[in-house]
Amino acid sequence: RPDQTINLFGIVPWYTGGLIVVCIFLIFSGGQRKVRRKQFEIFWYTHILVFPLFFILLLIHGKGGWNPNFWKWFIVPAV
Repeated sequence: RPDQTINLFGIVPWYTGGLIVVCIFLIFSGGQRKVRRKQFEIFWYTHILVFPLFFILLLIHGKGGWNPNFWKWFIVPAV
Protein backbone atom coordinates (compact mmCIF):
# COMPACT_ATOMS: atom_id res chain seq x y z
CA ARG A 1 0.00 0.00 0.00
CA PRO A 2 1.47 3.36 -0.99
CA ASP A 3 -0.15 5.17 1.95
CA GLN A 4 1.58 2.96 4.52
CA THR A 5 4.91 3.22 2.72
CA ILE A 6 4.73 7.01 2.57
CA ASN A 7 3.79 7.13 6.26
CA LEU A 8 6.70 4.87 7.13
CA PHE A 9 9.48 6.38 5.00
CA GLY A 10 8.18 9.77 3.89
CA ILE A 11 8.10 11.22 0.39
CA VAL A 12 11.82 12.00 -0.03
CA PRO A 13 12.86 8.43 -0.96
CA TRP A 14 10.28 8.39 -3.76
CA TYR A 15 11.68 11.50 -5.42
CA THR A 16 15.32 10.68 -4.86
CA GLY A 17 14.78 7.09 -6.00
CA GLY A 18 13.21 8.26 -9.23
CA LEU A 19 16.05 10.70 -9.86
CA ILE A 20 18.63 8.00 -9.05
CA VAL A 21 17.06 5.77 -11.70
CA VAL A 22 17.25 8.65 -14.21
CA CYS A 23 20.94 9.19 -13.32
CA ILE A 24 21.70 5.50 -13.78
CA PHE A 25 19.91 5.54 -17.15
CA LEU A 26 21.90 8.58 -18.33
CA ILE A 27 25.23 7.16 -17.19
CA PHE A 28 24.49 3.78 -18.74
CA SER A 29 23.27 5.30 -22.00
CA GLY A 30 26.27 7.59 -22.26
CA GLY A 31 28.63 4.70 -21.56
CA GLN A 32 27.67 2.58 -24.55
CA ARG A 33 30.50 1.77 -26.96
CA LYS A 34 28.88 3.56 -29.92
CA VAL A 35 28.38 6.72 -27.90
CA ARG A 36 31.91 6.64 -26.48
CA ARG A 37 33.48 6.27 -29.91
CA LYS A 38 31.34 8.60 -32.00
CA GLN A 39 30.19 11.22 -29.49
CA PHE A 40 32.74 11.25 -26.70
CA GLU A 41 31.43 14.56 -25.33
CA ILE A 42 28.11 12.94 -24.43
CA PHE A 43 29.96 10.19 -22.57
CA TRP A 44 32.20 12.72 -20.83
CA TYR A 45 29.50 15.16 -19.72
CA THR A 46 27.05 12.52 -18.56
CA HIS A 47 29.72 10.99 -16.35
CA ILE A 48 31.22 14.23 -15.07
CA LEU A 49 27.92 15.98 -14.36
CA VAL A 50 25.56 13.13 -13.45
CA PHE A 51 27.92 10.95 -11.38
CA PRO A 52 28.27 13.47 -8.50
CA LEU A 53 24.52 14.10 -8.60
CA PHE A 54 23.99 10.34 -8.28
CA PHE A 55 25.99 10.19 -5.04
CA ILE A 56 24.35 13.30 -3.60
CA LEU A 57 20.94 11.77 -4.25
CA LEU A 58 22.13 8.47 -2.80
CA LEU A 59 23.22 10.29 0.35
CA ILE A 60 19.78 11.79 0.95
CA HIS A 61 17.85 8.71 -0.22
CA GLY A 62 16.58 7.39 3.07
CA LYS A 63 14.13 7.86 5.88
CA GLY A 64 14.25 11.43 7.06
CA GLY A 65 16.49 12.52 4.19
CA TRP A 66 19.56 10.57 5.33
CA ASN A 67 20.83 7.19 4.21
CA PRO A 68 22.71 5.44 7.05
CA ASN A 69 24.19 2.92 4.58
CA PHE A 70 25.66 5.56 2.28
CA TRP A 71 29.23 4.74 3.28
CA LYS A 72 28.86 1.22 1.83
CA TRP A 73 28.15 2.72 -1.60
CA PHE A 74 30.70 5.52 -1.34
CA ILE A 75 33.81 3.81 0.02
CA VAL A 76 34.92 1.99 -3.15
CA PRO A 77 34.54 4.93 -5.59
CA ALA A 78 36.09 7.30 -3.07
CA VAL A 79 39.22 5.19 -2.74
